[in-house]
Amino acid sequence: MKILFILLFLVGCTSNTYYAFFPDNHGSAKVVIDLKNKTLEWSMELRNLDMITQSHIHCLPSRQVGVSFSTINFNLDIRVKGTVLTPDKGNMCGWLTWEDVKKSIEEGNAIVMVHTYGKPGGATEAKLGTNTILEKSKEIIVPKGY
Repeated sequence: MKILFILLFLVGCTSNTYYAFFPDNHGSAKVVIDLKNKTLEWSMELRNLDMITQSHIHCLPSRQVGVSFSTINFNLDIRVKGTVLTPDKGNMCGWLTWEDVKKSIEEGNAIVMVHTYGKPGGATEAKLGTNTILEKSKEIIVPKGY
C-alpha cells in the first residue's frame, strides 16, 4: 500500500519550482511550472531598482527572450506575481511548451532579467534553477530558507 501511495504521489507531482537570486541585493524570483495545468506561475520581490519596465526569462547562450512577465512599475521596491499560459509565441529560444522551458532551466540555460527605464538592456539578471542547480554554480549563493 505504501509503495502504491508513493507511486501515485510521484506521478501526480507535475509542478517544478525554480528560483533566481539577483546580485547586489536586488531581490529574487520564483517560477513554478505546472505541467499538468500547462501554466507558469511567477513571483518576484525586487529592491533597489528604479523604474522597472519589464522582465523576462531568457535562454542561454543566445540571451533571447522566451517568456515575458508583466512587471511595469515605477516603485523602487515591489512584489509582483502572475501567471503565463504559454512561452512567447515565435520566441528565438525554440520553446514551444513548458517542458522545453523546464529542460533549459534544468540544464542551466535560463536566466531571469529585469529591465528598467535607465537600463533597457537589463538592470539585473540571475540564473534560474533549483537549489541544487544554483548551489553547483560557483557564482550563486542560495540564501538560507530556500
